[in-house]
Amino acid sequence: MILYDKGIPCLVDSGCETTLVPKTLIDSFGDIEVWSTTRQVWAANNTENRIYGEAYLPFVLNEQCLWTMALISEDVEEIKLGYDWLKANQCVWDFATGSLSIMGNLPMNP
Repeated sequence: MILYDKGIPCLVDSGCETTLVPKTLIDSFGDIEVWSTTRQVWAANNTENRIYGEAYLPFVLNEQCLWTMALISEDVEEIKLGYDWLKANQCVWDFATGSLSIMGNLPMNP
């Protein structure tokens, strides 16, 4: 996935309800608009993730921009594309072949 001309690995996490992005990554770009939020997120071990805010980000895959609303957290170390992202981008995950179809035509190996 590409974000602001930088290739960045992402974790596709169907067990995560909301897409999360590390605050350090957002800070590295410098000029991304981040809105405050009251949303709360808990990790699988039932600890609360600290949420800094949310941002609308232009992820690019195969030259197509996939605008994504994401929560910004100091408690994650990698981008987690959650269930919200999978649904918004009409993803179909074929576990038998290990392929992920995005918007019906953007194959990706998770």
